[in-house]
Amino acid sequence: MAGTIYLSTFQSINDVKHLKDHMASDVTFAIDQHLQSKVDLDSVLTYDITQPKSLKKVQEHIESGYSVVMFPENQPREWETPGKYYPAIFASIAPYLDRVKPVIVEKGSVTSELPLWQPGSEIADDSDQLARSFYFYIQDQRFKLRYRPGSYNFFNELVAQGKANPKRTAMMDQSSTLSYRDSLLQVYGLAEALRPVLKEQRVGLLLPTSVPHALALFGLFYLQKTPVMLNFTMGETTLTECCETAEVGTILTSRAFIKQANLSSVASGLEKHVKLVYLEDIKQSITTTHKVKAGYLYATKAGVDNVSEPELVLFTSGTDSRPKGVILTHSNIYANITQALTTVDIDETNKVLNVLPMFHSFGLTAGTLMPFVMNIPVYLHPSPLDYKVIPEIVYQHQITVFFATSTFLNGYAKYADSLDMRSLQLVVAGGEKLKDEVYNRYLEQFQVQIFEGYGMTESAPIIALGAPRNNKRGTVGQLLPGIQHEIRPVDGIKDGGSLFVKGPNIMKGYLLYNKGFVPAEEWVDTGDVVRIDDEGYVHIISRLKRFAKIGGEMISLTLVEQLAMECFESSEVATIAVPDQRKGEKIILFTTNADHALKDLKQYIKSEKHPAIVIPKEIEIIDDIPVMGSGKTDYGALKQIYLNRK
Repeated sequence: MAGTIYLSTFQSINDVKHLKDHMASDVTFAIDQHLQSKVDLDSVLTYDITQPKSLKKVQEHIESGYSVVMFPENQPREWETPGKYYPAIFASIAPYLDRVKPVIVEKGSVTSELPLWQPGSEIADDSDQLARSFYFYIQDQRFKLRYRPGSYNFFNELVAQGKANPKRTAMMDQSSTLSYRDSLLQVYGLAEALRPVLKEQRVGLLLPTSVPHALALFGLFYLQKTPVMLNFTMGETTLTECCETAEVGTILTSRAFIKQANLSSVASGLEKHVKLVYLEDIKQSITTTHKVKAGYLYATKAGVDNVSEPELVLFTSGTDSRPKGVILTHSNIYANITQALTTVDIDETNKVLNVLPMFHSFGLTAGTLMPFVMNIPVYLHPSPLDYKVIPEIVYQHQITVFFATSTFLNGYAKYADSLDMRSLQLVVAGGEKLKDEVYNRYLEQFQVQIFEGYGMTESAPIIALGAPRNNKRGTVGQLLPGIQHEIRPVDGIKDGGSLFVKGPNIMKGYLLYNKGFVPAEEWVDTGDVVRIDDEGYVHIISRLKRFAKIGGEMISLTLVEQLAMECFESSEVATIAVPDQRKGEKIILFTTNADHALKDLKQYIKSEKHPAIVIPKEIEIIDDIPVMGSGKTDYGALKQIYLNRK
């Protein structure tokens, strides 16, 4: 009977030693010949990976009844996520799929140094499927080992970094650069000055992405308050409804920001309903006593013992008539960060630039909180619309990690010098579909590949993510580990279905206007129609709300937009559906170019073998495609523009 094949992954030679100590003495290690001098093993078989035939002796060893340990990556690596897999290794063990057992060695403070065993895994159909199964297994197990369910507070992460790296830069913006030591001292001082002012549990934050915003956020974490992240682009009425929904009585904001963002009338309107506390006033109120106490708290590295699971509240940017609050726990967000870090290679050698607003879950989780977990300096910039300034920030600070939307990335490319973006190692686009012209432009102009992510506020936010290890253009990557999914059929849609998900990153529940807290269902509806292919890549077909029902058929407005972009070779298009007396709904295409003719689009759609029902009924010319503060196309505004014209 053939022996057992233990597939393992390793980051260092020490991992091999740990594995050796754990394995039975009669297990043979099969390694590439270049590693033989680096490991101290009694029983070893060597091969030359450049000569796949040399793996024949490993097969013979297995057939003789001996068990072996093999490493598909073939060599140690410096990063956390799985590295390159060698097909020859999987091909050599393909005849013995029922004998394969994956092994993982995880070191450090997060988990023990002993491997976690999975005695039996689902048998793959072939060597390619085996490689994919092994990759997913490694991801899932690394997430399970690193994520510890339970109460978590991001303030304690700041304290931990303050202990380990007090002088290291934590955050920067246009006005200041703070080390972890300085950050902690300022957070303690700010929090103590705020303590007598903040009476309610939930406190609104109406601030741009900046160092003061981050300090205020961590100050609320320290005080065990619940930050309510307010979208300052919403307007007075909606912001007031957000405050009513979340029972917010006090908002932290800034006079300088209110003035610069032309929000004076909004602030005046809000003050009729809630108390506005200005950070400038709080800063002036910080006394010597506050500073002395901050010094003591820093010296003792005072953390937080959570009496309850700490939370944040964000509001979805959907088209509901009333704002919908999403309650995310710190553990939800930490789980999502941990999930993402099993997919992308980010470590403390990186520098992050966050231009996304913190009221946007992508900007909060990936752009703000993740860097503190990873001990990565983060540059916080208040407006993603500074198209000329942001490329210069990337260049001056040699930014390596950047998160944005396709719309914003396109704007930066228009003003960037060919050298401005060369330092970027990981660029992830989310919030909307990554347009082909933006993807291609970054490749050609900067030699930078953009990866696409997908998620929603309710999932903290990332559900799927593309990365160098698992990327297929036209998809949003693969589902993150720890996320379970169901695809449920939708009437009128043949290819794909509605995506439902559950996992540790899924929200605690909603806050609904005049209804209060509504717990999340076991399975949360993403509202998106997707297809997942045989390799696990997620294809987004459209938002369920982004379909038009014409004569009983469901037509994807996203598809119509894509066809228009291809026909006109422009991303400045958008589609909406409006009521139609004859067929229920009709499709309206907006474009910024008066030369875009409906007859040309009709001809193109027919040439691409799409049915005539996909053709828009009308084309409307507009100066600019409106976008929301998160960077997404504002379809609600487009519908209002159309209705006002008719």
